[in-house]
Amino acid sequence: DEPPLSIQTSSALILQLIQATALLPPVDTDLPGVLEACKAPLNWCDRFWASLMDKLPAAKAAKSEGSSDVKAFVEHLIADLLAVQHSAEWPGSTLMLRRLVLALNTSKGLQNPDSGVRLMCIDFLGAVVTQIVADSKQAESEASLVEELLARAGHTNDVLLEGAYAGEEEREKSEGLQRLLV
Repeated sequence: DEPPLSIQTSSALILQLIQATALLPPVDTDLPGVLEACKAPLNWCDRFWASLMDKLPAAKAAKSEGSSDVKAFVEHLIADLLAVQHSAEWPGSTLMLRRLVLALNTSKGLQNPDSGVRLMCIDFLGAVVTQIVADSKQAESEASLVEELLARAGHTNDVLLEGAYAGEEEREKSEGLQRLLV
């Protein structure tokens, strides 16, 4: 068992607010209906990050405590989002991280004429990329364990259906592992 995750109250509140804007469509909803249900959380994530990106030039100047707090707040929020991104309790964290990366690649972020703002955005993006690389390495190291679990369940890797599309083997492995874990 893993220890419970601990994040700041402000991060939990922001995540809860973003998640509360989502309206889950019925199970039989078609793709346009699902996309429509996702508009509100996407919109609020974009507004949230845009408002913080507007404050970065003042945070760069760091002339007052309030402005330097913006950079620290964003750094802690990113750390919290990365900590809970794989948690079922916080599905909004992945959405917020994705929208952050998009916000960083705008004229308010990495394309900003102010080198200090660009440097902060590089730091923020670096934190996200570092975690993605760590997650990727962990997934690679655990691949043999997954293969072993699938083998115990009777699934083989060398059985491919004729004319199967690319990814069929991965889908079969995933479904087999899901059945095994359930």
